[in-house]
Amino acid sequence: MENNAYKSTLPSIIELLAQCYSISIARGQLIINQPDGTLMDIEWVNSHRSQLVFEILMQMGHDALLYTDHSADTYGDKLVGGVTLQFEHLLTGTKVYAIFNADLTRKRNTKHGKAGAHLPKGQFHVAKGSGFCKFWASIGLPSRKLSSYYEHMGKLKLLIFESQDVSKSKNRLNSSLLKPLHISCHKVKAAFGLTDKTPTSYRQVTDKQPTVSTDKESLEHPKTLGLPADCATGSIYCGNTVIRQKVTRGNAYPISAPLSDSLNTPIVDKPKHETETTKRAKGQSDDEWFSDYDESYFLEHGYYPS
Repeated sequence: MENNAYKSTLPSIIELLAQCYSISIARGQLIINQPDGTLMDIEWVNSHRSQLVFEILMQMGHDALLYTDHSADTYGDKLVGGVTLQFEHLLTGTKVYAIFNADLTRKRNTKHGKAGAHLPKGQFHVAKGSGFCKFWASIGLPSRKLSSYYEHMGKLKLLIFESQDVSKSKNRLNSSLLKPLHISCHKVKAAFGLTDKTPTSYRQVTDKQPTVSTDKESLEHPKTLGLPADCATGSIYCGNTVIRQKVTRGNAYPISAPLSDSLNTPIVDKPKHETETTKRAKGQSDDEWFSDYDESYFLEHGYYPS
């Protein structure tokens, strides 16, 4: 079964887009994908290329360049060799050109001529890494022998290049800025008012709050330890020195533990000196224990408990 697009001798972009064809310009080439995703026949695309590209550019208000021909000659007072690429603006028809450095003489003796003799009309040699080689590589065409590029210049006619403002350069293009045109299929559709619909995404809302604490144990607040005032300077000037005790896993107690139990829970892995002090305290009499308690209270508060 024939495709509808093939039946029309003068198909339009609107007709193709309405039939779900994908149209874009990538690296200077007109690309048309059929609704099933397969590429349109290249011969058909090339036969309708000028008309379809013209419609796209007119709709977008964007001009472009088509390569027409090349020539090789010497330029300037020093007669420097170069190759000139001729272009034409697709919408306005304005003719412009770009020049690349090139060698127009033979490098060695051959049956066609001696070294230093001028090459035939239209032939040229370019140096490796030259501006022309960089331009050719940016197009995506395969590299050639440095002395044979002139044989493949016709391949440029299948490409579309970005336009440049030449109002101040007497129609001469900046060769270093010469590059193939790129227009995505989304921009083509948008230009003709057929933008893709943005898919609506839904996010399920949950009533569950995110878990903040990931530990089964809650850490106590850092304890403030009061130290006796420095009597050399007087408590009125310095007061009690305060330090913050670092929160460690030893200070932790289970959330589920009752308040009274948490306060009475012994601290695990006490320092050795604390263990020894506890042992000595167990051997004290009540009077000795209360005496030590009163002395500690005085050191901390500055007066004895009533």
